[in-house]
Amino acid sequence: MVDAQEKKQESKGAISAKVQRRAARQKWKDQRKTERAQKKAVAAHHKRLQTKKTLKSMKQQKKKSDRLRDNKREPFFVRWFKFKH
Repeated sequence: MVDAQEKKQESKGAISAKVQRRAARQKWKDQRKTERAQKKAVAAHHKRLQTKKTLKSMKQQKKKSDRLRDNKREPFFVRWFKFKH
């Protein structure tokens, strides 16, 4: 006997490729998370090593550089190739 409608069987290659992609993506996410955590830990360690006087100096220098950068013009190539109405 034959059923009126035969069931389609999915190819195992397509399923395994999907599973592989999913596993690779999860591995990439985990690796990215660990790398970010390591970078954050290194930055925290570097900051912890500084004295109070050094931290104050670093903070002042950052504020000064931000202030000076705010008044700069856009680079010439940005001005030249900017979309004009």
